[in-house]
Amino acid sequence: MKIFRYFVMGLFFLYVQTAAAGVDPISWSISSGSIPANTSIGTIYLVQYTFKSNFPFTMPTSLNVSTQSSSTSEFLFGDSCSNTKLGPGGTCNVSVSFSPKSSGSKTASLTLSYGGSTVTLPQIQTTVAPSFGGRASNWTGIIGVDYNPNHYVSGSTLNSHDVFYANTANGSAITNTYAEMSQLKAAGYQVIRSYQTLEYAWIDIINQANALGLKVVYEASIPQNGSSADITNAVNVLNNVITAVGTNTFNNTVMLVLAGHENYSNTDINYLTSAVNQLQAATIVPVSSALVSGDIVTPGSVGDMTALINSYTPSAPIGFDPYPFQWGVSPYDQAATNPTLTNSIAWDYANVQMQSFYQNSRTILMAESGWATQGTGQYANYFCYIQGDCAPGIANAATYLTALYSFVNTLSNNSAALVFEAYDEPAKDAGNPNDAENHYGVFDQDCNLKNNNTSLLPATSYSTNTNNGCQGFAMGTTFSVVGTQAGATTNQPPFTVQVTQTNPETSQTASYTATVPNADRTNTNINPWPQYLVYNGASVTITGQTSGASCTVPITVNNAVITFGALTCTNPSYLITCSGSNCFLPGNNF
Repeated sequence: MKIFRYFVMGLFFLYVQTAAAGVDPISWSISSGSIPANTSIGTIYLVQYTFKSNFPFTMPTSLNVSTQSSSTSEFLFGDSCSNTKLGPGGTCNVSVSFSPKSSGSKTASLTLSYGGSTVTLPQIQTTVAPSFGGRASNWTGIIGVDYNPNHYVSGSTLNSHDVFYANTANGSAITNTYAEMSQLKAAGYQVIRSYQTLEYAWIDIINQANALGLKVVYEASIPQNGSSADITNAVNVLNNVITAVGTNTFNNTVMLVLAGHENYSNTDINYLTSAVNQLQAATIVPVSSALVSGDIVTPGSVGDMTALINSYTPSAPIGFDPYPFQWGVSPYDQAATNPTLTNSIAWDYANVQMQSFYQNSRTILMAESGWATQGTGQYANYFCYIQGDCAPGIANAATYLTALYSFVNTLSNNSAALVFEAYDEPAKDAGNPNDAENHYGVFDQDCNLKNNNTSLLPATSYSTNTNNGCQGFAMGTTFSVVGTQAGATTNQPPFTVQVTQTNPETSQTASYTATVPNADRTNTNINPWPQYLVYNGASVTITGQTSGASCTVPITVNNAVITFGALTCTNPSYLITCSGSNCFLPGNNF
């Protein structure tokens, strides 16, 4: 037997040597399916490879399959070859499934080894198209986050203006919105939904998301039981935003327009469908709305829900806000996935899918869902507070969100989620700091990941050391450079503002140079004078692009109050004045 075994091994290695010369004794072919060069979110692709042994005897050593991919959450491998010894003419299969969840270039590769030889298959390369308005898109598998820029401590001046210059990235001045959304992207969120209604905030959020390769859910202000005037105002705001960012940027960045939020009542269905229709007339981006969970899970009026959902753009998801936390669903690790637990996510989805108005071509989007990390539901009258089993906590939130991400990543659930929320909002109920409404953030108000617990995030590989977000911002304050003290709003010359400073919390440089173009600032909801974040000890230089003259002023910050030091100017004909929290340009020829 040993002699025969040695004989077979000798033949085996002879075949392996032959393979090295160009004749491979293990051949492969694609037996079914393909992963094309161009793919799209919401479709599952599958390719199967069949390997065949050309040895005249059973292989004395086993096969081994190794795999690599650019995204372990999108590529899955099925392997019946590894640890197998194929007989003469025997075959085995390796399958690759691809379920894209984000746009961009994606790759995967397979290598089969046996003895001293390897078979390397051609690399799978595919480009996933972005999912955006103007084309059919499937929301299934998307994980985003709800984001409010005004998340700083109660009384902070940073809450009085949604957007301000804060730092430098990639050689350019960036705003707080860019800094924070960059952190959220690193945390694994693909989509940002905000709940701002002023045009200038939406303009910056969309522009910065576009620069970062993120998508946006735009929310129009359609109040419950509102009027036609409210709809007209919301359409005007939307038109202003589209004009400011440009139609292409809007269409390529905004995935969805929501006609308000949690705004259904049994007296306003015609008002809501009219709002949807008028917003649809203003943009090619899909339009729908988001409801409280009971409206579609256990609807009081199936007819109203049918009318509302039928008014949505066909490619838009059905949005609702399920909160197992507020209902006291337990155990926490099953609050997303157990359909037998009343008010769990799986229970909600099962009930929605049984409704006559449900269309399985639509993704069911959780426009808000989260778990408070501290506080009680007393002030918001949560059901869990009434029955006494609210269970806030970082560990419980991480357990719930981990299960929620798994639920969404199971594409057969036809779900998507926007996590509520990115950052704590201590000013939301400033009079009741223990209100759970203040504590839903996966990050605190200073952009620190809570307990450094990456299980709160879709990207558990997130690095807390390299993504500072807004850390330290609240230790500074904002000031502005505006037109003359007479209040000029138009025909101001372009100028630059150079701020030299250090972030006192991170000890990192927080210097930046921002160029401000000439702009009509008559409507400050669209074009307010920019705000600049400054720390104690900052030095600010303001330079006119027309005259070339400049003035430099040191700044002291104490309890958010600015004191300007003595100005040093290069040309006495162009003297800037500073007072309060503003510096004023010397004139239109500066």
